[in-house]
Amino acid sequence: MRGADVVAGLLDGKLDLGVVDERDLSANLECVKLGRVAYRLIVPKALVSAKNQWRHALALPFVGMEGDGEIMTAISELAKSESIEVDFIVKCSSWPAVSDALSAQQAVGVLPNTMGPPKGFSEV
Repeated sequence: MRGADVVAGLLDGKLDLGVVDERDLSANLECVKLGRVAYRLIVPKALVSAKNQWRHALALPFVGMEGDGEIMTAISELAKSESIEVDFIVKCSSWPAVSDALSAQQAVGVLPNTMGPPKGFSEV
């Protein structure tokens, strides 16, 4: 569920509790900060080499989140600054779906540090 949908559900009483990015907060909600989530670039081990760096990884088939959230925007802007066009082969609506798609597609992607890399993958 997207942050705006969580906020709407809280405001109309359909949800009792929600976790969202602070940018999605409404002045009409009481909130407590839970902390920060860091992210990491995940690459299939078969594609990792001694000279494999994030620049190379961005040029590989990529699995990402749908929409224009902070992480996907940062990836696109970073790639653009390096004159790389990201090949988003799959866009998902949740981080577990990104992890599953990474495994199925043998592609590169970003996952929160709270999730381990899929089996057969490494961090870059």
